[in-house]
Amino acid sequence: MPKPRSALTHLLAGLLALALLPAAAKAQVAKQASDTLASLAFQSERLAPSQPIEALDAAPGDVSFATQSAWGSFRSSVPAGWKASVDQRTGLIAFAEGGNVAWLPGRGNALTRNDVAAYLKPGAARVDLAGVEAIARGYLPRLALMMGVDPSSLVLNPGRSGQPAGHVWFVDFDVVKGGMVVEGARVLFRVNNGNLIQFGSEYLPAPGAAVPPTQ
Repeated sequence: MPKPRSALTHLLAGLLALALLPAAAKAQVAKQASDTLASLAFQSERLAPSQPIEALDAAPGDVSFATQSAWGSFRSSVPAGWKASVDQRTGLIAFAEGGNVAWLPGRGNALTRNDVAAYLKPGAARVDLAGVEAIARGYLPRLALMMGVDPSSLVLNPGRSGQPAGHVWFVDFDVVKGGMVVEGARVLFRVNNGNLIQFGSEYLPAPGAAVPPTQ
């Protein structure tokens, strides 16, 4: 039986696809050693292992009614095609992907700057990381229950967030409890051509888990 893919494996695969395959691309070119993706590539033992995940459709008995209901509500509010995987430890949504959920102006939608002006700094001419973070935070409440995340515990990690290509944004949050960053825990979003296409998490503490005391 194949080993379940981790949420991070899915998200890293999406990262590669986003950075290498813009929607408007019509031809392939040889990879350049100095390109953006090459500068992001690295190996680390800390990226594995991850929590085991499986497709939501394959594990309905392991998922609470509240999680299934929240996921159903989400799917009914977005274009068809979204799929999710659950963390086998908690039965909560660990990873989801799809498309056509307009977040910010881009080639994938008809949004304009005026549509997202409320998330931008006064006078900002274009969407920046602070604006995309604000959009992500505004979206989090609809995902919090099914992911088991407290939006107020999230702090943007600027080193893992940004715009590695003109059509791609990454918004990646650390999880902070009791004033301390929970090592390895993260919540992240991927945006392509202005549309949300992926969101997920890694190593989220179980809901209600206490922060270990410091010595």
